[in-house]
Amino acid sequence: MEWSWEKAEEMRSKLEVDLKTVTGQVYSILRDYPETRGNDGLLLCHWLEDHKGVGTFGGLLMMANENKFKFESVRRARQLIQAQGIFLPDDEVVINRRRLQEVWRQVLAAGKRGE
Repeated sequence: MEWSWEKAEEMRSKLEVDLKTVTGQVYSILRDYPETRGNDGLLLCHWLEDHKGVGTFGGLLMMANENKFKFESVRRARQLIQAQGIFLPDDEVVINRRRLQEVWRQVLAAGKRGE
């Protein structure tokens, strides 16, 4: 999908009012809680609490028993929104991920060389 300002604005206006979809719900969380933009676990916790009414571990277990999890849908919705350039994670998150990625590259390269 090619990025453009028009597509980003179209998505922003569409999701601004659509809280019936997971993507709309994730949009509202990313807008209201900037710390969730780079943390899927925190994003999921806010989604469960704000849109599913799950605030306790017992409620979470009940949802698991009823097979009503949409964890992957929440992650995909975040990816879709951020692919449009909306609510990107802050620079610190990106820098830390790049550092970790470089460490893993070095570890894997060393392993291939037999060091």
